[in-house]
Amino acid sequence: MSALAHDATAGAGHARDGLNTHLVFEAGGMRCALPLSRVREVVRCPALTRMPLSPDGLEGLANLRGTVTAVVGLRRVLGLPDAGTGEAARILVVEGDSPEGLLVDRLLGILDVEPSLIEAGGDADAPIPQDHLAGFLRGGEGEPATLILDADRILRSALAPRARTSSGGAGPATATHSPPAAAQALERQLISFEVDGQEYALPIGRVREIVRMPEAVSRIPHARDHHLGVVSLRGRLLPLVSLHALLDLPGAPLGRRARVVVAALDGDVAVGLVVEAVRDVLRVREDVADAVPALFGQETGEDIEAICRLDGGRRLVSILSAANLLRGDVLARALEAGAARRETAREEQAVDGPGHETDRDVGKFVVFRLGRERYGLPVGAVDEIVRTPDELIHVPGAPAHVAGVMNRRGAVLPVVDLHRRFGLPGAPATGRSHVVVLTVGQTRAGLLVDAATGVLAIPARAIGPAPEFASAASSGAPVVSRVANLDAGMVLLLEPDQLLSLDDLGSLAEIGAGNLLDAPE
Repeated sequence: MSALAHDATAGAGHARDGLNTHLVFEAGGMRCALPLSRVREVVRCPALTRMPLSPDGLEGLANLRGTVTAVVGLRRVLGLPDAGTGEAARILVVEGDSPEGLLVDRLLGILDVEPSLIEAGGDADAPIPQDHLAGFLRGGEGEPATLILDADRILRSALAPRARTSSGGAGPATATHSPPAAAQALERQLISFEVDGQEYALPIGRVREIVRMPEAVSRIPHARDHHLGVVSLRGRLLPLVSLHALLDLPGAPLGRRARVVVAALDGDVAVGLVVEAVRDVLRVREDVADAVPALFGQETGEDIEAICRLDGGRRLVSILSAANLLRGDVLARALEAGAARRETAREEQAVDGPGHETDRDVGKFVVFRLGRERYGLPVGAVDEIVRTPDELIHVPGAPAHVAGVMNRRGAVLPVVDLHRRFGLPGAPATGRSHVVVLTVGQTRAGLLVDAATGVLAIPARAIGPAPEFASAASSGAPVVSRVANLDAGMVLLLEPDQLLSLDDLGSLAEIGAGNLLDAPE
């Protein structure tokens, strides 16, 4: 056999002098190869984002040079035990219409092979489906054969959609998550947070995003007590205001739960409100929002536009008026800075043309964690986010992915464990779990998640379609339709109407119509 070995890091070559050039690698102890002409690039394995309900062969999604790339684990395809991702592991990005890669254990080198030495068909002794092989090279005495893989067949087989199951598969739901228009008109959607142990809220339309309190803040000379300074956020200066001081409340040291609620004022003007912690996403009826009693005077009435009575009056949430609260010199400075930014934006648009994207081209998503991955739901799909009660009431005969029921404002709320729903390993209790409440059609249900991390504004330019096979059952639309590719990692954007199948909706509606029993609040 005439074969010339080269360094594995050599540039991509092609057949020369009548020889076919192959990239040789190892997977599960087997010696495999691909024609080098089919390999676009070879990269180290970055952190992978696991996909729920994905095909069995999918290892995850990788951000390769700003492109969301599906990565197939060759060990998975071969039915071999997962050995983890070692230092020598590499991703072979395969030439094709969509970016796809094969995860292999390690590279062995480059091999130039005489075509006459490549035997058609597969090696009968190889533990790999024969239709995944394009041919093989017999090894010398005591040497293993080199299996030449058919990349297209492997990828098609590995990325075939999962078969639908009655207990957990995504089903086509024709119902919409949005409540009727009449109900929407009688509701307020809010983001609530803590200040001095009390709960306040802003209308969700006023909240651009919620970010961690930065470690460094640039102080402004001769500023008032409530002016904390300015920080840089997404290329712009954001003034920070202490909500403690602004509301004339006792000061409190900020802990690790402190957050900055970025409140929109006028146009693209924003101010960061520093709070102790972000609490919940709430959707409350208009009839539980009362005006501030006149006894408290005009100034209080201007700062707080209403007080909501929740949980039978045991929980009071004061809704702040962003426009009135941030009046005076804070607002004047912000407006002045905003006017300058708008003028700059107009100048940039004159240069870049009408297609230039602005910060208004964003979507707001409620983001939560399942295991290591982050998921997002459109803000409009979420009724509220609540802490998980100490105990959920088990419902005999319920689908396996229904964790139980809880009492929510006097109604039975069925709770779906998303770990089970997505076929993911269960997570140990951490005390940080939340229930994300949403309505699909006429059915209201909660989604049990590991932790709710807040509301995130995601630019449209960062959002792209998920791979066609991702989280898709054999029929119906995918659960994950889009992926936000951000500097801090990927966020898998869920389709609310596809989270629950028609069978699920029927079961959950029946459970929700049951008696309260002793369901915890």
